[in-house]
Amino acid sequence: MIDATNNSPAGYAFPTKALRRWSEQFLELDPREDGAIDATFHFEGNICNGTRVLRFDYRILLQPAADGFIIASATCRRAAADDNGSAMCEYAIRGDQLFTDIETDTPLVGCTLEEALTWDAPIESSACLCRQQQRNHKWRVVFHSLHFALHRQQPTTGN
Repeated sequence: MIDATNNSPAGYAFPTKALRRWSEQFLELDPREDGAIDATFHFEGNICNGTRVLRFDYRILLQPAADGFIIASATCRRAAADDNGSAMCEYAIRGDQLFTDIETDTPLVGCTLEEALTWDAPIESSACLCRQQQRNHKWRVVFHSLHFALHRQQPTTGN
């Protein structure tokens, strides 16, 4: 079902086109033999003034449960290819503590992936990760993209 007000599938905070692009271009799923899934979302954004590219990897471990998947762990770290994180405005004020905060900010661990769809944290949709609201927005993108990838309808072929 599609929400006509923002072209988002019911339950999602983002349009189908964005969810499809994010899940296809930035998300890697690695199913395990025990039914768990290791997921990595390769985030690419910009520093606060938009002049440099940021690269962070969001890693999520999903454990199978009776009602879907439990978010067993969730971390965000600078990608190996990132050399611009220290150009974020908040880094100039807080230094490496900013990266520590980003790495230890693990929302929704212990919740189901379904519960992540209704997470109502304060958000700000800019491209950097300086403030908590911006990091919340990125986590929302990650969890919604992950859910979408695992639950989207496969296209059917017609005659």
